[in-house]
Amino acid sequence: MTSIPYTNAVAPASERRTISIAVVAALHLAVIYTILAALDIVPSPLPTHDITAWIIPEKKVVVVTPPPPTDPRPRGFVRPTNNSPLPPNPGDHPTTGQEIFTPPGANPVDTFTSASSVPGTHTIPAFPPLDRRLSHEGTVQLTIAIDADGNVTGASIDRSSGYDSLDAAAIAWVKDHWRYRPAMHNGVAVASSTKASVVFQLTQTGN
Repeated sequence: MTSIPYTNAVAPASERRTISIAVVAALHLAVIYTILAALDIVPSPLPTHDITAWIIPEKKVVVVTPPPPTDPRPRGFVRPTNNSPLPPNPGDHPTTGQEIFTPPGANPVDTFTSASSVPGTHTIPAFPPLDRRLSHEGTVQLTIAIDADGNVTGASIDRSSGYDSLDAAAIAWVKDHWRYRPAMHNGVAVASSTKASVVFQLTQTGN
C-alpha cells in the first residue's frame, strides 16, 4: 500500500500580489469608464429609455362685452292723419300720410308783435306858459306801459329834459292822449311796454 503525504499548500506571496494589483486595476478601470460614460465619450453600460414630451396649447380667455343699454325714452309719437287712436311707440318716425302729434294746448310757433302807435293820437303836448317865458327847451325820453286794450297805463322818465315842469307835462299828455295797437303774443293781445320821446321846442306851432 502506497501512502500519499498531505501537504497544506499556501500560494506564494508573488501570486497574491499579482491578484491584488489586478483587482485594483479593474476598479480603476470601472471608475474611469463610468466617468467617460457620464460625459458621453463612451457608450453608457446602463440601458436608456426614450422620453416623449407633449406641448399643451394655452387656453384663450374670451371676454364678452355686454350690449349697451337701450334708451327708454320715446323718440317720437306718431298719429295717422285720419285721427285714429295710436298708442305711443318708441322709435317711430313720421312717414308719408302721418304727422307728428302735438299735445292739446301746445303752440308749435311762438310769435310776438310789438305795440304800434295809433295815427292821430300821438300829438305834441302844449308848451307850459312859464317854461315858454323862461325859454326852456328839452327832450323827455319815456318808457310807456301799455295794457291789452292799447291804453297808456303809465310812463316813467328814462332821461329828463332838464326841467321838472316839462317832464311832468310830457307824462300827463302821453297818458291822456296817446293810444296804441296792443302787442300780440300768438294772436292774443297782451300788455307790453315801449319807448318814446317828447320834444319841447319854442319854435313849435300850436302853443
